[in-house]
Amino acid sequence: MSTTTPTDLKRANDSEASVRPPAELARLTRDEVLLLSPVDRLNWFNRVQCKHSELNRVSKDLLELMSPTNSDRIVAVVGMTGIGKTTLAQHLARSLYSRFWPDALPSDAPVLYVNAPANGERSFSWRTLYQKILLASNEPDVEGKSAPTPEASFRRSDTVAATRESLNRMLRNRRVRVLIMDEAVHLLRHDSSDVVMDTLKSLADEGETKLLLLGPYDTAPMVHAYGQVVRRSSVLHFRRYKRESEPDRREFLRVLEVLMGQWPSESVPNLSAIGDSVMRGSIGSVGLLKNALMSIAQQQLQSRSELYKVEMLQKAFKPRRLLESIEQEAVRGEAMLSGATYGDGFFSKDELRATA
Repeated sequence: MSTTTPTDLKRANDSEASVRPPAELARLTRDEVLLLSPVDRLNWFNRVQCKHSELNRVSKDLLELMSPTNSDRIVAVVGMTGIGKTTLAQHLARSLYSRFWPDALPSDAPVLYVNAPANGERSFSWRTLYQKILLASNEPDVEGKSAPTPEASFRRSDTVAATRESLNRMLRNRRVRVLIMDEAVHLLRHDSSDVVMDTLKSLADEGETKLLLLGPYDTAPMVHAYGQVVRRSSVLHFRRYKRESEPDRREFLRVLEVLMGQWPSESVPNLSAIGDSVMRGSIGSVGLLKNALMSIAQQQLQSRSELYKVEMLQKAFKPRRLLESIEQEAVRGEAMLSGATYGDGFFSKDELRATA
């Protein structure tokens, strides 16, 4: 069995454009990665993730809601921009796939992941979405499935109907258990949120498929306002860490320490010395923090000396005015969701204590 030696790893430095496969990078330690090219080191750091309390909470709640024994058919995960919803969903997809696959048939597609399309049209294109889902399932001849039959007219409604019927058959035949739809806010390009939710409800009911919608705070009212869906749906709030909360502050600074411990260069910036400011610059979002750290790492690894300079920090974080705009949007979304998300519950704290 062959092994990877430090000499083998060092050879990657011979090519600035060296790109190792993600699976190979994932197996390497930081000490091994420091022997690679700047490109490979940056790719490795991009894949570095740190589990944290809010991520663990939302992941646990999602696994509960995605269970076949749970009656909810539509679940929305909402949060501020850059909070990490897509990363969360990708991890969830792998976890669910592992859960469902042992009982799956060879032809099954237990979990599918798509991005809701934003194609520049004035209203949302259901036909494009249906085609993307079919493509995600590796269905053959997707374009052919969307074409009207010879007996049908060439009106657009016939084309959409034909594609939808193909999708319905696929959901049933491939036994799709969970359909994850990222960027769900694009669905709101349709004139009526009721029509959107009615279509999604019928899609979930058709193949006994659960729908997981990911999006910003604007996604939540689409689910909450539709009476036919509320009783069989839930909204999960992926929250940011608040600076005024000492437990939140400690957890965020812990995440910063973990990520800095995996820095892809010998020269490591001492960002922990200004941890509170870094938290303000990230608005308490681990996702925004990781984006800023990636920017610093990229600037540093592209410099000739690979030495950290304070100018890199200034470029990595958004200007104060833009951060204020993002934070104000987050505050409005948090107020809108207060008492209306999964786990908030109906009973008072005194009533809960009485049952213990």
